[in-house]
Amino acid sequence: MATFFPALIGSSLMQMMFEPVPNRRLHAFSFMTLIGTFGFAIYLNAYAQYKDAFPWFGVIGLCLLALWIWWISNADNIGLYDNPPIDAPTGGSDPNIQLQGDTSGFEL
Repeated sequence: MATFFPALIGSSLMQMMFEPVPNRRLHAFSFMTLIGTFGFAIYLNAYAQYKDAFPWFGVIGLCLLALWIWWISNADNIGLYDNPPIDAPTGGSDPNIQLQGDTSGFEL
């Protein structure tokens, strides 16, 4: 359990930091949570005695926090929607829109 939460929190927070979001405070929250998680993971692996109760409650709490952060970071992921948008196969609401990119360098 001590390796589950750092991996899930780290990947979810990095996903939140790399995606463009309108709220810059979310980036700051992501960075500070990543630093705190890293510090607690170092503490667990280096100094914690597994016979004590604090590391166990900390690990369980951070596993729940990891699932919550994953949920928040993937809230806008269209691939995880139960009902995808009706116009998803056509590329959006306007099928006549000019596609990005060009075909220079290719023989058509």
